[in-house]
Amino acid sequence: MDMLDIKNNFHHLIESIDDEAVLLNFYLLMKTQLSENDTLLIDTLSAKQYKVLMEAFDESFNDDNLMANEAIKQKYNKWFTK
Repeated sequence: MDMLDIKNNFHHLIESIDDEAVLLNFYLLMKTQLSENDTLLIDTLSAKQYKVLMEAFDESFNDDNLMANEAIKQKYNKWFTK
């Protein structure tokens, strides 16, 4: 696939996204990637770490996998105390 094909396919992909949150994530990812002064933490991950991160990201879109903020604070109280 050449650069023109990639750009066309990427444009079609973006146009097909109707979920604002997904679109925002793509935007932020691209914006961060284009910043020349930033070293991205994600670039330092091993393949296994990256896979686990992406699985967690995908799972975060399922409301059954989410916890209320108060429940997190109670579970990890030592991290929330000053």
